[in-house]
Amino acid sequence: MTFRQFLDQPRIKTMLFASLAFAAIFFILNVFVIGGIEVYKVINAAVPSILALSAVFLVFMTWRDASPETSARTVWAFLLAGMAAWACGDVAWTYFALLLHVEVPYPSGGDALWVVGYFLLYVGLYTQFRAYHTQPGRGVWVNIGILALVLLGLSGFFVVTPLVQVFSVDRLFEGVLNVSYILLDLVLISLCFLIMGTLSEGKLAFGWRLIAVGFLVRVASDLLFSYITWQGLYMPGDKINLISGVYDFIYASSYLVVGFGFFAFRFLMKDTPQSDPQELVVVEEQPGTPHNLILVSTDGANKVISFSDNLLALIGRRDGQNIKGASLYEVLGMTDEVVQALEADLHGQGIVDALLFPVPTAVRKIDVRLSALAVYYEGKSFKGANIVLATLSPLGVADNLSAESQGVIRSILLRTGNPQKEVRAALSIYFNAQLRMLDDLVRQYGGRTVAQTMRMVINETAMQSGWLVRKDGGDFVILDQADPARLADAMSALLAAARAYGVEMVGAQMVAAEVNRVNDHMNPGVMKAVDDHGLRLAA
Repeated sequence: MTFRQFLDQPRIKTMLFASLAFAAIFFILNVFVIGGIEVYKVINAAVPSILALSAVFLVFMTWRDASPETSARTVWAFLLAGMAAWACGDVAWTYFALLLHVEVPYPSGGDALWVVGYFLLYVGLYTQFRAYHTQPGRGVWVNIGILALVLLGLSGFFVVTPLVQVFSVDRLFEGVLNVSYILLDLVLISLCFLIMGTLSEGKLAFGWRLIAVGFLVRVASDLLFSYITWQGLYMPGDKINLISGVYDFIYASSYLVVGFGFFAFRFLMKDTPQSDPQELVVVEEQPGTPHNLILVSTDGANKVISFSDNLLALIGRRDGQNIKGASLYEVLGMTDEVVQALEADLHGQGIVDALLFPVPTAVRKIDVRLSALAVYYEGKSFKGANIVLATLSPLGVADNLSAESQGVIRSILLRTGNPQKEVRAALSIYFNAQLRMLDDLVRQYGGRTVAQTMRMVINETAMQSGWLVRKDGGDFVILDQADPARLADAMSALLAAARAYGVEMVGAQMVAAEVNRVNDHMNPGVMKAVDDHGLRLAA
């Protein structure tokens, strides 16, 4: 997700401009000390607490929306506790400064709350990283190493060097706390980098980047605070100077940026996924019958002798003129490759076993499976063929086949093994439509690495059950399950594993909405086979 795509969201743009306007006003008040020192003290005691509590509220809303059965609830519970601990530290500072008019010392009890908050945030961030079931790549560790070197270099200049130059045993605890804050910040940012490196280009990575930027602003404020307090530059003689104003602005801004990151994350979690409707097998305008079977007879030259009325619906014709006596190949728009395959089986073996090809119409192409039995003169020379065309796409008409024609169809299908193949085809269509949806959903929000991990979860589930699964283009194919019932059981287990991973990544609500969308748009013929075998994926 690019920054421009991010700003295309009206609510995001409004919140961003409001945050920038607030930051600009707050900066001007701090730098120019508008209203005098008393107004300055009130503003800088109150604003950090207000922003911290706002961030806590946003985390609480995300925690409340998280699915109870997923690790997301644990992640956001710890993030909520950590941000609440930080907010309590700021509220305590505000209480002493504004209500009790007591100068808060450093270190103080508030520092204990801030330190505890760090460790709670660690647990939440690490739990989030572990939920992805991925190993960070070399680039992620390189970035963390560079960050550590930069941060340790800055801390050496702003924290360690002043501590050594103006060392005092009485201020030993203060010095240790200054160094500890930098180390705590380093771990916090490193965990954020692990999450961002895993999510890569996914939507949710953008929210985590903003959160990480907020924590980096916090790092900058900690470095500056350690330097100016150790050197006695923070409000010397209870007077405001430029560096004090800049520090107070940076510290409060860290909560502003973190809060905006949490807002963006929550918004992106609720954003509608952009899916490609072409990936679904959609229902046409008129649902038609659950399964369409068309009977055609041909002569020795493969010209049409007779046909059932629903052939007209398949080829998009209103009447049957000029169909009898016409080449079957031309009527169905077969390609040379399909014709060669048909003739090879029909003349060579006397049987065609569910030959799949598309029939072009003025509106769309309809996939059909052709099954046929050859007819011979006295068992010797080829006389013609009885053919069944089967399609799962609704044609908008009923079959209306006579009892005799239905008997011919059953005979052809039973001898070619077509009924089971049709069922397996229907199950495969549904299985892969749901998997493509889950893959697309996880890829959009989590990025390529997370989507690849979901496929690994599918493969691991298959291996644990002894199933052989391979990718054929964009589809998963289960190789060793010929029986439809056993195939449905395998598909059901794999879909359950993929759905569970999707819920961990993007939440149950979004997965449920997309599962229902696939179910609602699937062809009735497919869904009949799916429901007969208990494969329907529950929202």
